[in-house]
Formats: sequence, C-alpha cells, structure tokens
Amino acid sequence: MLFIGPFTYIYSMFISEFKIFLGSKVGILVLDENTLRVQNQFLTNSKVEFIAYKSNWIYYFSNNSIYKVFIHWQFNQSPFLIKSNIPKPKKFGISDDNKIILDYGNYKKIYNDAGFEDNNYFGNVYWSSFDTLNFPQEYIWQPRKGNINLNFSYEYNDYNFVGTEGLGLRIYYRNSLSLKDSISFGTFNKEYKSFTIMENKLYILGDKGIDVLNNDFNEEDFIKIDVCSEDAKIVNNFVFCKNNIYKIEDNDVKPIMKAVNFEKVRYVNGKYYILAFDGVFEFDGFNLEKIYNEYVFDVYLENDSIKFIKKPLISDKFVKAINLNNKVYLCSRFGIKELNDSLKIFSFNLGNVNDCIYYNNFIFIATDNGLYRFSFKDKSFFRFANLNKIEEVLIFNNKLLALTKDLIYILPLNF
Repeated sequence: MLFIGPFTYIYSMFISEFKIFLGSKVGILVLDENTLRVQNQFLTNSKVEFIAYKSNWIYYFSNNSIYKVFIHWQFNQSPFLIKSNIPKPKKFGISDDNKIILDYGNYKKIYNDAGFEDNNYFGNVYWSSFDTLNFPQEYIWQPRKGNINLNFSYEYNDYNFVGTEGLGLRIYYRNSLSLKDSISFGTFNKEYKSFTIMENKLYILGDKGIDVLNNDFNEEDFIKIDVCSEDAKIVNNFVFCKNNIYKIEDNDVKPIMKAVNFEKVRYVNGKYYILAFDGVFEFDGFNLEKIYNEYVFDVYLENDSIKFIKKPLISDKFVKAINLNNKVYLCSRFGIKELNDSLKIFSFNLGNVNDCIYYNNFIFIATDNGLYRFSFKDKSFFRFANLNKIEEVLIFNNKLLALTKDLIYILPLNF
C-alpha cells in the first residue's frame, strides 16, 4: 500500500548505504540515492524531527519520543517505541555500536535501542540533519505557493540537501549553489477535503488549494484558492464551498456565484444537485435553481427523471444511491439495499456512510468506521484493515483511492 500525503514538508534527513531517508510531516520516505526513486514509505502520523539508520533499522524522533522501525516494514506493523517523554535535542545520531545519541549542547544523553540509558558509546556517531541552515536564503518564493520556508541544509559529498516547507527536498551543488535536482512527493496541501478526476489527472482539494497530480501520482500543478470553508467539495471542474462556487478554468479558479449552505453535492445526468437543509438546488454550470423545498438524503436517476430519497423511504441521512443496471442500490450504515426490492437487503453494520462507488462487481463504501468492500458475487462484506474515517473513494489509474483528512490511501484492485 502506498499513500498520497504532505510528504513535501521535509524536516529531517539521513544518508546511508546508498539510501536517502527523509522525515516529513506524516511519515518517512526511503529513496534510492542514485535514482532518487521511492523505495518505501512509512506512516508515523506525526512530524519526524530527526532520523537515522543502522543495521536495517530506521531510528527517528517524533512527538518527544524515540522510535525504531524495520527497513522492510509492512503497513499493518507498528513501530517500536524506544523512549518517550524526552525533550527535543539539538542533535540526534546513531553510533557504530547502535547507541542513540541525543546532544543537548552542554550535555548528551545515550540510550540503547531498548530505551535504557547508557554511559558510553564506541566508534563514530552519524548525525541526522538538524535545524541549521547553511544556505544563503531562508525561503524560496513560488508564484502559486508564495514564500516557502527552508527547514535545514545537509551537506553530503559535493551537494547541499535542503529540506523545505512544502516543496520537498532540493539538491544544490555545494560550490555554486545552483540547483541540481528537486524531489517532491505528495501534496502542498496539508489536509484534504475532497478529490475528483479530470483529463486523466487527480485534483485534490485541501486546506491551501488544489493539488493536481498525474497518473503516476506526481504533482503537476497547484491551484490556489484563497478562501474556502472547512466543508468543501470538488466535483469535476467545480468547487463548492460554503461561501462560493468556483470554476476551474485555464489552471485557475474563478468564483462564479454565491453558494448555498450545502450538506452534499451530487452530479447526476450532466447536472449538479446541491442538497441543503431547506431543499435541493439544481446547478447547470451557469444558473442555480431551487427545485425542491424539503430536506432529502440523496438523489438518483429513474427513467431520465431525478428522484429524491427521503423519509419515510429511509431514515438514515448517511446514505448514498448508486444507479446500476437499471436498479438503484442504497449504501447506508445498515448495509446495502436494493431500493425497489424489499427482499434484497444485505445487512452489515457499516457505521456512518460518507461515500460509495461501484467497480467490477464490487461496491466500495467509505465510512467513519473505515473502508469496506461488498461483493455481489458472494454477497459478502470485507473490511480493509487499519483504515479509519474515510471521507471519499474513487478509482484512478486502476487503483482504489481512499481519502481521509490527513492522507489518501492507494490500494490495488487485484482481488
């Protein structure tokens, strides 16, 4: 399993055995030193302030704690906690005899990898990058992203590696300080709200704007939105906020009209339906018209007409309708139900449903409890392990993407 996340915020670095280890806002990246390709990703869900590597183990400092994780870590494995409640040092390193060295300036702390304090270490100490910037600039200005702060510089061989606050890792020649390479994996957004697909590209709406990724999940562009509310939705080339509806056009966003206070936005049969507390609004890309005056849970298409899901048909606001083979299926916290056949109910306690999609005889269901897969073949439910609070799901480049506030999971479809 891989992830899309804010791995462009780089706070620490270490090089060993032809590998580059990067500590980011949410995890660790392991790169091949020669090709700069990602070999592995590790989720920490917290800022990695220092990082080191020795004897197949990655050691890192995060949230005033020391952890270690095996280089061939698997997604469902947790890191080992070595020591907690430790003040942040000035420097963090690993010795030849696998002792962890914390340098506080006027004194040092030494720990073995079981977390016990020691008095001595032997051999050399190999230091993580630290908060020293041996570089003539403190920030880099980007037209769409503004001033980007530089977090550290790390000199190695003929190069100066610079960790940035949103542009990933930049590699400069030490003598000339001209840029040799730039490594940026992930997004400029730190938090995610919604995503969509246009022209074989992934558009991710977040706290800073819209990241545009190609089908290799590399960032191609970033579109800034100055003001967009906490609750926002991107559907095709429109962004629905609490304050405005924006249109994506020519790699920019333009406010086109004031929005309504929506709960859901659905795209059905070429039109957008905004579900609000006081009714349903139809939006054709130009005009907004109220077409129904009562609260509804969802809309669906039947015989080329828009129908509403409301009480007493169903009493669950966390519901989504799927049109499939001239039938309508409802995803709700109680399972999967065929709308017009009361006998076709496939019960399962899913929790609050946020989204669901159909693909290749499966329905994938995003819920507060996690991500589920329903099989029409054997009428069974399967829960993906270690995934929680999934807001949206979609299929992109033959992968299943599951969006949370902090990460987007990339799952294979080979089942």
